[in-house]
Amino acid sequence: MLRMKTMYMDNCAVSPDTTNLPHFSVILAEAGKKPFAKDKDGNNQIVASKGIFSGMGFYSLANLRVEQVNDQTKGSSFLSGNNPLEGAGGWVTNYELSMWNKLIPGGDDGKELALDTGFLGISFNDFLVRKITIRYKTFSEIIADIGGLWAAAFLLLGLLWKKSGYLSKPAGEEMWIFKYLPPKMRSEMLLGKSAAPPEEAEA
Repeated sequence: MLRMKTMYMDNCAVSPDTTNLPHFSVILAEAGKKPFAKDKDGNNQIVASKGIFSGMGFYSLANLRVEQVNDQTKGSSFLSGNNPLEGAGGWVTNYELSMWNKLIPGGDDGKELALDTGFLGISFNDFLVRKITIRYKTFSEIIADIGGLWAAAFLLLGLLWKKSGYLSKPAGEEMWIFKYLPPKMRSEMLLGKSAAPPEEAEA
């Protein structure tokens, strides 16, 4: 961890302000890369991760998890490819911070804040890098979803309905009826309907 002594600012230990304690804003970016990149319109967009450390009077430890995100929805059209912010690769490195903070006891009895000292530290939760791709569905995936819905509809039809053996009207179509109707109710609903002709056996 990094230990700090009171820096060039109002001395917190001399004139403590326990309501507005100082803190540190940090920007985390991949080594060798700028914390910003140009989008498709030529404007700079921040691609670095942001975090806040507690200031003087605290132990402040950031547990990092690294992930790379390729957000292909930031392109100029539905058919856009890689994330335009990072060129051909399309991957933006994000650092997720989960903070751990603890007060540094001060004073003779340890019941005051030690506002002349602070500790900052960084550790990694693990050394795995998750890669996440955010994109629109492809045409084939949309068609597959529609086909799945169509098949589910026919499955539901087969589970709940069956042919009644009666026509909706003379020379009409054979009716379908709810499979689990009580016999009496089924007879009442089909009363007066013409029986369907038997299906012809295949030669």
